Amino acid sequence: MCVFFLLVSQLMSVWIVNTLKTTELPEFRGELDIGIGTIDFALSNMWIVQCSMSEPLLVFVKGTGVSVTVTQLLLAVTGSWATHFGIIILFQPFESEFSGHISDVLRQKICQATEQAIVDLERHLQESSGTDKSYFGSSVNLFKLTHPHVVANTYGTQKGEFYSSSSPSEPLFSPSAFDMQPAENYTLSLAASDFFVNSAAYAYFSSGLLQINIKDDVIPKSSPIHLNTSQFGIFIPQLCTLYPDMEMQVLLYARETPLFSFSSAEVDVHVTAAAKFSAVKHDRTLIPLFRVDVDSSFNGNSQIDNIHLTAAFNINNLTLTLGSSKIGDFNKGPLEKLLKMAMSTVVLPKLNAYLKIGVPLPTLHGFSFSNAEMFLRNGFVLIVTDVEAPRDMPSGL
Repeated sequence: MCVFFLLVSQLMSVWIVNTLKTTELPEFRGELDIGIGTIDFALSNMWIVQCSMSEPLLVFVKGTGVSVTVTQLLLAVTGSWATHFGIIILFQPFESEFSGHISDVLRQKICQATEQAIVDLERHLQESSGTDKSYFGSSVNLFKLTHPHVVANTYGTQKGEFYSSSSPSEPLFSPSAFDMQPAENYTLSLAASDFFVNSAAYAYFSSGLLQINIKDDVIPKSSPIHLNTSQFGIFIPQLCTLYPDMEMQVLLYARETPLFSFSSAEVDVHVTAAAKFSAVKHDRTLIPLFRVDVDSSFNGNSQIDNIHLTAAFNINNLTLTLGSSKIGDFNKGPLEKLLKMAMSTVVLPKLNAYLKIGVPLPTLHGFSFSNAEMFLRNGFVLIVTDVEAPRDMPSGL
C-alpha cells in the first residue's frame, strides 16, 4: 500500500483518538419523565479516559480523492452524575431508566467532537506541503493517489506514486502486490514498495534532473588526474594532438530510469548513464569529443537514525562502452579503470556522506514521529513508528 494512503488512514486514527482524549465534555442538564413526575439530572466534569476505534476505511474515488468511514468507536467516560426528584436526591432506583438516555446524550456530544476532529485533520492536510524541493533546484510531487493497485490487507488497495510537476507521466514499469503486516507495538506502520521508490526515480528522470556538469574545480587537488586534454592524453593519445592543453568538462546523465529493488538482505540499484566529454575553449564554448555509456549496479543498506532515513552504498559492477566519438576510436579499458576509481574515491564518498546525514521521514503537517525503525522486506521497505499528534488542535467542542 502506498505510504500516503496508510499515512492518512493511521494518522487519522491517532488524530481522532488524541482529540477525544483531550476533550472535556460540557456539562449537560436535562430531565426524564418517570410517570409519577420528572427527575432532573446533571452530568459534569466528564472526560474520555479510554478510546479505541477501528481503522478508518479509505475508499478511492477516482478524480476526487478518498472517502473516509469510521465504523466502530469504543469509549470509557468518567464524570459526575447527579439526579433529584423535587428536593429528594435519587440515583440507583432509576439507573436503568437513565442509562439509555445518558448514552444517547453522550453519543451526540462525542459524535460532534469526532466530526470536528476530522474537519481539523482535513485542514492540516490542506496545509501540508505537496512538493519536495530537491538539491537539483526543482521539485516533484511527493505522492498522489491514482487508480486501484497492489497491497492486499484490510485497509484497501491503492497505488502510491510520485509525479514530476513539470512533465507528469506514467512510468513504463508496473507495480507488484506485496503483503504488509502492521506492527502491533507501534502506532503507525508504513510501507514503501520498490514501485513507489522507482516512480520517484522516474519523476526525477523525466524532469531531466538526473544530470550534472562536472568541471575540474570539483575534482580534489590531490587527484592524480584532472580534467584537461594533456592528462587525458595518457588514455586517449589523439587528444593531445587535436586539442593540446585544453580544459575539459563532462556532462553525466542518466540514460534510463534508475531502478531500485528491495530484498530482506539489501537494497540493489541499477543505473544506466552516459558521460559526454567536451573540450572548453577560452570563450567557454564547448567542443564535443566523445560519449561513453555506463552500465552500473550498486548495493547497500538503509536504516533510520534519529527520525532520518540514512543509507550507504557500495559499487557492485561498472562497465563502459563507447557510444560516439568525434576524435576516432580508442582503447576504453584505461578510461573504464579511471571511471571506477573516480566512482570509488570521489562520487560514492560524497553520496554516502549526504546519505549519512539522511533525509527526514515524510510526515503530515503538525505530526511528529518517535521510536522509528525500518526493516527491509522482499519488494518493499517497512517503517514502524510511534506518532505524536499536533498539540495546537482544537478540542472539538
